[in-house]
Amino acid sequence: MSIWVTSEGRLSNLSRWVLGVGGAFALIYFWAIREPHVTWQEEVRLSNGELIVIERDVRHAGGGGAWPHGQGSVPMEHGIRFQYPAGSGKWVEWRSSKLGPQGTYAELPLVIDLLPDRTWEIVTAVAINGACRRYTAYRNGTGSWSELPPSEKISARAANLFLAGGGSDISGLIKLPEKEKESADPRYLSTIRQVGPESYACIGGYVGPWPPVEPPPDCGRYPGHPACKR
Repeated sequence: MSIWVTSEGRLSNLSRWVLGVGGAFALIYFWAIREPHVTWQEEVRLSNGELIVIERDVRHAGGGGAWPHGQGSVPMEHGIRFQYPAGSGKWVEWRSSKLGPQGTYAELPLVIDLLPDRTWEIVTAVAINGACRRYTAYRNGTGSWSELPPSEKISARAANLFLAGGGSDISGLIKLPEKEKESADPRYLSTIRQVGPESYACIGGYVGPWPPVEPPPDCGRYPGHPACKR
């Protein structure tokens, strides 16, 4: 008689234990390799003094070619949504569309604001090489978002969104004091703490053409890059 099956043809207790352990490890493995989807809420102070609460989410890609060293996870898409006015049922929604040149790291939202003409603006930063980032301003005044050309100036201002928004362990409501504490962390470069007025910003010591040249993505290694789908 097999140790796996009883004389009645049923699974033995040992079989059930082995299958149970195997199933548990399979579940752990599934959660380890899945692509995390992080969500949280965030208080935001607009330039007009108004305080709003937005919903944010980040989709990560884990391990493999998604990460330069083949480990961990990186943010591949950011999303922002909120009702304005609060409780009105009128939703404003935005999703990122740009990735860095290697197909990793989605553009990071740094600023959201309501302009005097009642147009919403979101400003993001995306790395284009090891020293430079490009700011992109998106505006929504008619229900859809449009991208400003790089030649147009961006109003210089401090970031008012959570700078750690690319993390994979964020949850709950991020209030203003916590955001201000995060923004004061000296590990953040000045090119992240603020945006504008130029569309490009580089850290000290950059030597190269201006504006910086954005290299084409390696579509062989990163076929998911938006530029490779055109």
